[in-house]
Amino acid sequence: MSNTSKLMTIFLLFLFSTSVAQPDMAASGESWVKPKQAVAASQAVRFYLAQHQQDGKVKIWVYFTDKEIFTARQMQAAQETATQKLSARARARRAKHGVTEIKFTDLPVSANYVAQVENTGANFRHVSKWLNAASFEVKIDQIDQIGVLPCVQKIEPVALYKKDYNPMSESKKRPIPENSLDAYSLSYGGSYAQLNQINVPICHDSRIYRPGRNYLRI
Repeated sequence: MSNTSKLMTIFLLFLFSTSVAQPDMAASGESWVKPKQAVAASQAVRFYLAQHQQDGKVKIWVYFTDKEIFTARQMQAAQETATQKLSARARARRAKHGVTEIKFTDLPVSANYVAQVENTGANFRHVSKWLNAASFEVKIDQIDQIGVLPCVQKIEPVALYKKDYNPMSESKKRPIPENSLDAYSLSYGGSYAQLNQINVPICHDSRIYRPGRNYLRI
């Protein structure tokens, strides 16, 4: 075999090995896997939790690195399963808004990852496909144990609900600190800045309700 042929063979093997090692990317170019934060719970989060613990327990959002989908084949299988589980009402609603494709955010959170957090002694509360996260009630000293799990990307607090807050009352209006973690009743994570521009947090806290209409609360 000539030197040129040997070099070409080595180059092709290198390309093959790198393509196998890297996870598939979404059509948009975005990976389905988010890198794990070096510290799952930041100092600001720990301070907030310490100030809002009740009997040594806190409520947290645990964000996961992925949904155990790493290849295009796995993604296609998950999309097909999710499509089959759509109700007639959900199909009609999606069609009305021109949504035909099952996206990554439509896929369920990994039950395996939720179970791993529960195995630390955490009490499961809610799950969000959109955020790829689940909320739990935990002892404050369990934060580190949860944070080191390989599937956990980051940890954020579940903001406390202000029952006496009525945004429609002028007498109860108060300034909202721009970066406050307890400004609203819901946790918006990294989407807060975008949602706040269109007043979504205020809309959620206003508790507006109309019969026959469905409202999404994350």
